[in-house]
Amino acid sequence: WIEIGEHYNPALGFVPRRGVRITSTSAEYRPRPDIAGVRQLSFEFEYSDYYSLVHRASETREIAMTPFQAFFHSGEMVEYEFGWNRERLFEPWEVVEGVELPAGVYEFSRHAVSAMTSEGRPLSARVELGTGSFFSGTRRSFSGEFTWRKDRHVTAALELERNWLSLKEGDFNTTLVMLRFDSAFTPFASLSNFVQYDSESKNIGLQSRFRWILRPGNELFLVLNHGWEENQFDRFTPTQSRVRLKVNYTVRF
Repeated sequence: WIEIGEHYNPALGFVPRRGVRITSTSAEYRPRPDIAGVRQLSFEFEYSDYYSLVHRASETREIAMTPFQAFFHSGEMVEYEFGWNRERLFEPWEVVEGVELPAGVYEFSRHAVSAMTSEGRPLSARVELGTGSFFSGTRRSFSGEFTWRKDRHVTAALELERNWLSLKEGDFNTTLVMLRFDSAFTPFASLSNFVQYDSESKNIGLQSRFRWILRPGNELFLVLNHGWEENQFDRFTPTQSRVRLKVNYTVRF
């Protein structure tokens, strides 16, 4: 149970919402049955309620259940998830440009199945398929992550998330693409690269971070952030570049 005031300013942290009272609970049962090939089963339940202190009414109620999840000795995993939401919009909400949901109470649910291969292999993957209702319509989703580990020094990963939404107020799709490339030259020097694109903002963002551990407790970071924005001609133009240098130095006495 937690209460966050309407005028609370989270200058040094992150809170999900302001002006709410959050009540939540969860339960999990993870047996290890004597079944060939199965290391562990998992059954989970979560419930949360966001009560608006401003409107004096429940704003969001969520139920998330995992009726089945199995981990195998080989490292693979399969699961099925079910989610239920009750959302109260106190004012119209523009989901995307040109698609506005009117104020009111909405109930919708989602089913999802996913599978993951062992992360101990050079090539690994995680795939999830979802379908269900969403506010005034329906939503179908796909997400996948594919990782290649050349050795202990080089790792590359591609992650894709795609949603197809059909609402009474309009249809639209969303796409999120993320690419990671990490290289560890030595145990003390590494380079991490992260690129992301989403169809909503139509921006590409790049973050490149070099980390050098001079000795335990003393390290140097050099970070480059660069962005591109898609214009009316479907071309990407640079928007900003930032370089940061950070040094951590520990004094022991």
